[in-house]
Amino acid sequence: MIAVIIKYLPHRASFDLVLNALIEVAEDKRGRRKGCCETRLFSSRETCEIKSVSLWESQEAFESFVDLVIEHDCLFDFQAEHLRHEITTQIYDTVSTSNADKSLSDVAMLKFGG
Repeated sequence: MIAVIIKYLPHRASFDLVLNALIEVAEDKRGRRKGCCETRLFSSRETCEIKSVSLWESQEAFESFVDLVIEHDCLFDFQAEHLRHEITTQIYDTVSTSNADKSLSDVAMLKFGG
């Protein structure tokens, strides 16, 4: 399993549009995020920043989803029009700990505060 943290920096005028688009992606009503176990979004209107934290079964599953988005959803056009900087993605291997039963939201709260 891997954890993926993606940072989006939308233009202030596009903040709601980008946030709503990311909510739609996270809800995955089309069933396109095969291999994604959970996703949480964190947003700050003050800094105009949105982070997505998700758990995936494998890096291959995540990369398959990214390929699908690039191929069908005009990701680069969206990025050029609505974001101040390129999307940044960090991928981490998950580590088993004695707290392995914690949900992603508990882990994110520890990492990002709250």
